[in-house]
Amino acid sequence: MFARMLEQNGSYVIANITTLEYVVSGTPRYSYWYDVSGIPTAVPGVGMAAVPCNANATPALVAAAAASFTAGARVNIDADSTCDDWVINDIRVLTNTVDDIAG
Repeated sequence: MFARMLEQNGSYVIANITTLEYVVSGTPRYSYWYDVSGIPTAVPGVGMAAVPCNANATPALVAAAAASFTAGARVNIDADSTCDDWVINDIRVLTNTVDDIAG
């Protein structure tokens, strides 16, 4: 999906979240995020993690530029005040930036 977007547009920057053409099957636990015109935006139609960790807020580091991007995911695994945050970038490096179960 992202390689095709870069090929077609010459950039990872998008102006509308539907440009991603991202579809999740099943019942996802995480909310998913991508940068839309400089604003981290939740991908619609996917799971929104439950409060109290402010799971509907974007994970840190979500951003897009012409030649790179970082997308994110967030959930509250154990109903405490900490969210579990993950980010992945254009070179497929996946990082757990906040660990909800490390305790």
